Amino acid sequence: MFRIRLDIDDLILGYVSGKIRRSFIRILPGDRVKVEVSRYRGRIIFDSTTKIRRIKWFERPFRGKGNRDEK
Repeated sequence: MFRIRLDIDDLILGYVSGKIRRSFIRILPGDRVKVEVSRYRGRIIFDSTTKIRRIKWFERPFRGKGNRDEK
């Protein structure tokens, strides 16, 4: 369960939808998400920062120990 702060500064209790859970998408504090809201709870249906996180992961510099041909 997550505490979700809405744009109108209200807090609701929400959970992750099955589609996001099956895809192993992590939701971190500060991420912007889309939420379906019922009378009682909210359901997180989309994580808008996932694409940004994937791009940053691929742009990380190589941390190897030099060229393998060197001895």
